[in-house]
Amino acid sequence: HALNWRFLPAMLLQALLIGLILTANCDESTHKYEDGEEVMVWANKVGPFNNPLETYEYFSLPLCRPKLEEVNEKFPSLGEALQGDELVEHANVKIQFKKNAEKEKICVQQVTAEEAKVLHEAI
Repeated sequence: HALNWRFLPAMLLQALLIGLILTANCDESTHKYEDGEEVMVWANKVGPFNNPLETYEYFSLPLCRPKLEEVNEKFPSLGEALQGDELVEHANVKIQFKKNAEKEKICVQQVTAEEAKVLHEAI
């Protein structure tokens, strides 16, 4: 049998799509960390212990904010969305996989009376 050349573009496109699907099937849940690799730290919701349904976005409260201008938000999985998780990257916290870290300050912040009241009501 001779190769039917008119099907060649479709076969190449199909092979390319299969290759993309096989190589793009990884995310945070399937990632394997290497020793010393930086671990991304996420800030989640904040709320009172006596009412887990009352939650606030972490950075909507007067807490330490990332130094970066842009804050990266994680698109939630179905389970995270149902639980009300609102994950935001906390770029001020630097952690490396399997590396001991010394205690260090993330930030120093003066809290006003009004900010203290907001925090008190939130937690």
